[in-house]
Formats: sequence, structure tokens, C-alpha cells
Amino acid sequence: MSTCHFQAGLQVLLNRIGQVLKLSDSETVGLLVIGGSLDGKDRQQIDELEFHDLKANGQVQLRSNDILKKLHGARARFASFLYINFVHFHGDKNAFAGNTFEGGVELTDCVIDRHLSFSYSTFLGVFTFQKNRIDQADLYFTGCHIRENFWFGQHHQAESTAFSGKLSLLAATVSANSIVGIFRLNESAQLAGELLLKDMLIKGLLDIRYVNVRNLQMQGAVVPGNVQEDGSVTGAVKDRGTARLLKNEAKKINNQIGGLSYYRKEVQAHARELRWRNWEDRLLLLLNQISNNYGTSWSRGVLFTLLSGLLCFTAFWLCAENSLVSQQPANFWATYINFIWLPSGLQGLLDTTGRLHGGIAGVCFFLLGKVLIAYGIYQTIAAFRKYL
Repeated sequence: MSTCHFQAGLQVLLNRIGQVLKLSDSETVGLLVIGGSLDGKDRQQIDELEFHDLKANGQVQLRSNDILKKLHGARARFASFLYINFVHFHGDKNAFAGNTFEGGVELTDCVIDRHLSFSYSTFLGVFTFQKNRIDQADLYFTGCHIRENFWFGQHHQAESTAFSGKLSLLAATVSANSIVGIFRLNESAQLAGELLLKDMLIKGLLDIRYVNVRNLQMQGAVVPGNVQEDGSVTGAVKDRGTARLLKNEAKKINNQIGGLSYYRKEVQAHARELRWRNWEDRLLLLLNQISNNYGTSWSRGVLFTLLSGLLCFTAFWLCAENSLVSQQPANFWATYINFIWLPSGLQGLLDTTGRLHGGIAGVCFFLLGKVLIAYGIYQTIAAFRKYL
């Protein structure tokens, strides 16, 4: 049925099409229906469906079909609504790539085994993707132009959608008046799948809620608009670019708590990227981590202050003329408390004759302990101010 003009519409119902159903270079004016019943019970089987350069001026319903091998169509124009309901995509080459959807697109109650692509398409109407089985499917919207609202999943649905494949919007463009919502992927205890949003241009709003994936990538994304998320993707952030972007987006809406989480992710990723020749930066980041977990844990700051002071004081005590073995424990702890009290200064470093306790090594441990105690106190105060 290639290169045909259907003035009154076309319905292809309840067939077993063993080879290829071709609608390429055709034009339909009225309703185009391909499939079985409205409820998914009576089904049609098609090995391949091809619709390159199709001009569908009326509504299109692709329903209750089993696409056994592949679906492919490029440069097609859908002027009205496209309904895809109760379709089972079996193969790994199902592509609506490079098409223009002037009306809305509704893709619901479908099963996608391995692959479905809308890459490099333009969505001028609302796109709805809900109540589908996509357990191990890879879904691609790479390079799409999204000029209306785009709903992937349901915000208020009762159950999350199990998903362990890839959802890609690489280099997609979201217009200023559009909302892209990605909702309810996996339960919180079941981290799986990847969300690839690198190099996106987000002029509108990207809203991510209840999305529990193991990997989120947003490196290179440009956001004149806004990105909002509920914290469910924090554990999926592995790279510095994504952490930095989400940190800045949290700050845009004064979400200080969320911003702190991504700040910690950012410096952790930066520490992993540093080479050993950058030992000064590595040491600084290590001290920040163990002293207050990058400004987020005051209790760690207190523990760091007490333990680092105790270790340095113990080393100083052992270097002194009178070792720990010959001293009473009470004298040790009393002197330690005096040591961590910074206003005591260098008291205890000199004996009554003015001679240094413990020699050069003892002096080094004494001064290092004082420096670490002061640093620990500062880090504890900084962590107390984390929400300011």
C-alpha cells in the first residue's frame, strides 16, 4: 500500500501479515486504524510495519498489534493524534525516528521487549507514556525537539514501573513552555536502569520524581529553565558534571538541603578524578571528608577533633623523657585535657628548666596536634552552619 492516497481513511484489522505492511509515501485524510480490538484482547500480528514519508492528516490508531520483527518509519508527518495502545513490540529495531507529531501521542498499555526509538523527532503536541511494560527495554528520544508537555510515567499512580534498561534524551531540546515529567521508575529498594540526559537544552522544566535508577548522567546539559527532583536520584549521580548541575538547580529554588547532597557528590567525584601528582588537593579533600564529611556532619567534626588530638598527644607523651609506662593514667588524661584546650598554648612543651619535652619529634607531634585540634573545631562550626 505504498504511494497511495486514502481519501476516506484506512482500516487494517485482525490480519496475520507475514511479511511487511508498507505505508511509505502514502497519504491518509481520514481515520487510519491498524490492529485489533480496542481492549487488546483480539489481536493482529505483523512481521514488519513500514511508514517512511507517510502523511497522516487524520487520527491514527495503532492498537492490539504484535509487531514481531520491527517497526520503522522516518520523515513521516502525523497531523492529528497518534494512539498506540496494547501493542507488543517484540524486536530490537522499532523506530519512529525523525518524524513530526503535530497532534498528541499517547502510548499506553504496551509491552516493549528490547527497543523503541523516537529519536530526532519533533513533538508539537502532548506526549504521554504510561502503564507500559518496559522491564529491559532501551527507549531513545535522542535529539528530539519537545515543544509541548512530555509525560513519562504517572506521578500519582499506585505502583512504580519496573525498569532496568536505558531511557535516553541525549541532546534533546525542551521548549520554554514545556514540562518534561519522568515519574515512578522502580521501587526505592530496587535500583536499576539508566537515565541519560546529557547535552540537553532545557528551556522549560524537567521534573523527576520517584525515579530509582542506578545511573543518572546530565553532563553538558544547559538549563536556562529549571530542573526539579525529589532526591530519589541522588544515589544515581556518579560524575562531577551532573552533581554540579543538580547542586546549582537546587540553589535556584533555595533547596539548601538538596544542594548540600549534590555538593558532597561533586567533591567526591572531583577527588576520584585527581591524579596523585595533585597530592595537595587530594590531601585537602581527604581532610574535608574525614573531618566533617564535606561540611555536612558536625558529629564527625567533634570526633575528628578529639581523636586527632589524642593521637598526636599520645605520640608527644611517648617521646617525652617520662614515658607512658612510668606515668600515672590520671596524669596522662589531665594533661591531655589541658592539651586540647587551645588557650593553654604551648604549656607543657617545656619543662621547668626550659628544655623541650620529647626533643624535635615531640615538638612536631605537639604542634601538629594543636593545628589539627584548631582545624577540627573550625570544621565542626562549619558543619553546624550547613543550612545557612
